[in-house]
Amino acid sequence: MHRTYQSGAAKRRKAAEEKQMISKLPKLTKYFSSPTVRESAAPIPTDSAAPIPTDSDKELQLPPSPVAQEDATPSTSTDTAAPTVLRRDCKELQQPQTGDLQETHQTKMSTTQLFINQPWKNGLSFNNEKNEKLADRVQEIAVRELKEDEKTREQCLSQLREWIKQNKDIENCITDDSFLLRFLRVKKYSLHLSQQMILKYLNLRKCFNHIFAQLDYLDPKVNQLLNNGYIFASPFKDKHGRRIVITTPRKFDTSVYNSTDMARAHIITYETLIEDEDNQIVGVTHIADVAGASPSLITMWSINEFATLVTWGEQSFPMRHKEIHILNMPSMYKYVYDFAASRVSQKLQDRAKTYDSEEQLHGVLDSMLLPSEYGGVMPMSEMVELWKQELAAKRNRLLSYDKMNLLSDEGIIRRKTKIDQDNLSGSFRKLDFD
Repeated sequence: MHRTYQSGAAKRRKAAEEKQMISKLPKLTKYFSSPTVRESAAPIPTDSAAPIPTDSDKELQLPPSPVAQEDATPSTSTDTAAPTVLRRDCKELQQPQTGDLQETHQTKMSTTQLFINQPWKNGLSFNNEKNEKLADRVQEIAVRELKEDEKTREQCLSQLREWIKQNKDIENCITDDSFLLRFLRVKKYSLHLSQQMILKYLNLRKCFNHIFAQLDYLDPKVNQLLNNGYIFASPFKDKHGRRIVITTPRKFDTSVYNSTDMARAHIITYETLIEDEDNQIVGVTHIADVAGASPSLITMWSINEFATLVTWGEQSFPMRHKEIHILNMPSMYKYVYDFAASRVSQKLQDRAKTYDSEEQLHGVLDSMLLPSEYGGVMPMSEMVELWKQELAAKRNRLLSYDKMNLLSDEGIIRRKTKIDQDNLSGSFRKLDFD
């Protein structure tokens, strides 16, 4: 289902209901008490499927059964006959609408608005003026950056489903709107490039099955990493509507966890985020605080696996990485940073920035988006608990991905590069760190 706007009476009725619910949430309402946050943050609606934790909660409410449910993947009708000739590129779109989207509320940084996320809502609804402005902004980005409109979206979805149906190399691929749109959007509605990314994504899952199989956040080691705050998404959104993915490598104990645990924690985070269509459109921002990170984080990886995951991750995973902020990077990590940069596109390289202090980071990103440990208003521990509610809501959906399979990779078009031709072998253990 795509975004629909409610009538004025329905909006007011829904807003009144949510206001009543918010009054019952003492743990979270304190973050709306300061003038800055109250003016810029939208209230958090809730439902019985994914309750918001309160002070009296002893543990999270978890979904039953680690086995993927049959109804986890919504079925999509394909009764409409596909065109005889499939278009290779669906880009016939209207020009972006003109007009300035004015900021109506100022926060600590005048260019940033904060919007609390609403992940536990099954449908998309915008129940107050602030959320409507954010929804309009997301829609504007879809038109301006992705060249998306209703006609193009429906035409490309129909053609992509027909291509999957006819492709003998693809088995049990999910074909609902949300799954297919993430590929179309990241490739800006180029049908051919979207088809290639689907093949590469399925191949990535197959080649790294030890990482992608059973993407369950309740896996003991992954759950420990999440509880420790190794990786999570802030519940606040920036002025572009983007989620902020925060990683703190110093909380990764290499005597307890290995490289597979690390990769799984990241993939579960990213897969959960792109289940939200807004995140598919606006992309995400990454922040990594590398202060205190152990050298053993590097040496636990083989060079070949690390290089392949970095390269394939950009080419095969349907996520828009809009900003990458790296804080307090030790000198010993500079080689790995340069090596990783050499494996990705120039566009992604240009989006990565390094900072020597929190003050420098606050100059480009509002601290209100961050945990209180980094100058924000909400403690990291509470951000983690909210993030786990999102993971719980999408758990069965992620587990259902195991049904998909690529029988052959013959349809993937490969391009040899100089780096690809190099013989990458060995381990980072051979490196000497000063």
